Amino acid sequence: ESLFPPVMDHWKILTDKLMAETFHPSPDQMNFIQPLLKTSDNRFYCSEENCVDGLFKPPECKKIRHKCGILFAAYAGQTSTYQTVQIFNQIINLKLLIQVAFVGPNLP
Repeated sequence: ESLFPPVMDHWKILTDKLMAETFHPSPDQMNFIQPLLKTSDNRFYCSEENCVDGLFKPPECKKIRHKCGILFAAYAGQTSTYQTVQIFNQIINLKLLIQVAFVGPNLP
């Protein structure tokens, strides 16, 4: 345990339950977010097997006692420079308390 906690822009804050909860959306915020997860033809922007209802929720966030933060991304993808699976694996391996919401063109 360090005497100096990580600053708010460091990834390690997402391993701390209290810090991650800072980024947890309220029920009203989730009501606003949920429609943004779907295309105009009612499909989710993320159809990866690890996405449920348009959200990637890692095992740590599936535990009832954890209120995970939320990270917004436009699209799940697999290109030479961006692979969603690698991001998911990092979140899982580092046990980050963050879920990813894919909102397509709704990300400004």
